[in-house]
Amino acid sequence: MKLLTPDELIVALRIFNRVVGIVEKQNQNYHKKKILGEIKDFVSRNRWIMFPVGNILSLREGVDSPTPNIYMSFHNDIQDDGMGRVNGWIGLTFGNNGAMQWLEQLLSKKNVYNFMAILNSLNKDWSVEITQKIKTNYFEATPNYEPYITFKAADVTAGEIKSNIIKSNKTLPLIGVDHKTGPVIAASTIVTAWKETTELKCDDDVENAFKLFFKVLSLR
Repeated sequence: MKLLTPDELIVALRIFNRVVGIVEKQNQNYHKKKILGEIKDFVSRNRWIMFPVGNILSLREGVDSPTPNIYMSFHNDIQDDGMGRVNGWIGLTFGNNGAMQWLEQLLSKKNVYNFMAILNSLNKDWSVEITQKIKTNYFEATPNYEPYITFKAADVTAGEIKSNIIKSNKTLPLIGVDHKTGPVIAASTIVTAWKETTELKCDDDVENAFKLFFKVLSLR
């Protein structure tokens, strides 16, 4: 996978600053320890940007944190309209084992009504996707993300999410087995709520994505 270009990092910083500005107006507790001079610490080689919360200070910390993360990804290279607004996707992802354990708690009898009310209140543009995250070949390889099944967020049920997580887990490739680009060294199921965005919708979509995050966070 090609390295991020200097121009992409400049654009990523512009996007990051715009998103943080929007979110800080919405929630004054949002990530008070910004390190905007190190934007590379929040950009994946897969060309998505993580927007950290709490005291998370790098992409690696966020990837390992047992909480969902907000991310923005792009059609190809990282691009914006010159002011930090993008065409691409924005979403909330339960992207690691710790976050998936938290999702299981949200889908438990105690929290499931409130959590599903939040998901089902999203408009028709939002989807909930169950994805297989597969890492191959060597330690520093970025994962491949292979969609397993996608639902409309407004219509999905807790039962559909839970049953398809189980089905996906059963069909994950085995560790050590060759899988398209090399031997599998890690494989897991993750869940994401996402929508496509454009320059015209970007600011509103950022605001709504973080509203979603803070609502989910309140159920912890």
